[in-house]
Amino acid sequence: MRIGLDFDNTLANYETLFSDVAQEMGWLTNRADSSGPWTKNRVREHIRALSDGEIKWQTLQASVYGPRMNEARLMDGVSDFLTTAASRQAELFIVSHKTQFARQDTSHHHNLHKAAQSWMEQQGFFSVEGFGLLPEQLFFTATRSEKVARIAQLKCDVFIDDLPEVFNEPGFPAATHKILFSPHTPPDKKGAYPSFNHWRAIEKELFALD
Repeated sequence: MRIGLDFDNTLANYETLFSDVAQEMGWLTNRADSSGPWTKNRVREHIRALSDGEIKWQTLQASVYGPRMNEARLMDGVSDFLTTAASRQAELFIVSHKTQFARQDTSHHHNLHKAAQSWMEQQGFFSVEGFGLLPEQLFFTATRSEKVARIAQLKCDVFIDDLPEVFNEPGFPAATHKILFSPHTPPDKKGAYPSFNHWRAIEKELFALD
């Protein structure tokens, strides 16, 4: 089985990091309010509603995905999933829609590709004692259409992503099974593609575990 994996917000968890950095920048005043915790999506909506919100949001992203990338966490359940995939001799590919430099990083101080790869090395993605992937199994694409083209070129049997927009992108290969990772919504297997809110459930779905 050839399994493709998205990276940001699928393997790498930034939920608390976005709110922490936004607080440090003075754009959030508390960690939670009457609507609940500040998830990444709530932070994005809040920041974009501020004056010069889009620029502020891009600045926040540049910080999180660049110099603060080492503070991201591995999504719960990913470690077990990757271990099981290796034991079942599945071929894994990570395909990320990520530009090399953030739009607000006009001086190109922080290479986002290198930051992400360094984080993966720290998490054991490329070590024999860890998950045993090769750097050649990691791909960065500048646009969503390029990401979809890479998925097709790799002939993935399955692709797992947190964004439905990827699955709806023109050219997404019809033969590739779509799995949506959506940690903040109830699981749903009856839609256009199955949706799961934890990696353990995805592991069970793909490898028929009890």
